[in-house]
Amino acid sequence: MQESEPPFALLGGLNVALLAAPGSDAEALAAMRRGLEAQGVIVYVLSPGPPGTQPLPADRRIADADPMAFDGVVVVGGAEGVAHLRAAPESLQFIRGINRDGKPLGALGEGVLLLLDTGLAAGRQLCAAEGVAGELWRSRARRAHEPVCAQERWVTATGREALDAFEAAFRKLLEERRRESLASEADATPSSAGEDG
Repeated sequence: MQESEPPFALLGGLNVALLAAPGSDAEALAAMRRGLEAQGVIVYVLSPGPPGTQPLPADRRIADADPMAFDGVVVVGGAEGVAHLRAAPESLQFIRGINRDGKPLGALGEGVLLLLDTGLAAGRQLCAAEGVAGELWRSRARRAHEPVCAQERWVTATGREALDAFEAAFRKLLEERRRESLASEADATPSSAGEDG
């Protein structure tokens, strides 16, 4: 008897958004997409601009996406891309919606700056490069000195060099979410035996 479900069975059918914009780290974006899809996750690249009008494989605009339809989100790093995301209010609204629903939230490299902009990072420990330490302090977040850190439903990484560990930590959050969802569904299912039986 197998002790745990294979990852594909556990993560298959989950929807994850990758937030990116022109100037985002294309290598990290492609690697995250490949890694999650290999686990059965349905991945959508969301961008502030319309799909097909930019040098980015965007599936849809962030403004047209409903956070309720997604099981998690990753903000892809890359200074220029993150600057575009930070300038788009719909990016902040999307992340706040994911966080409000207790869904996994990840950020690679400069992507942590978008998390700071939401106003939700106060008191959290986040991984970020040295160059972002001042912004972390202003947001009342603490800088972790590890390449990857996970706290509650958030996982952050210093950059692409920590991508494998970041992806593993994010997958673990997705697995926990799926298990909790399955457990709550089982609790809500009425027993086949009646009150007398």
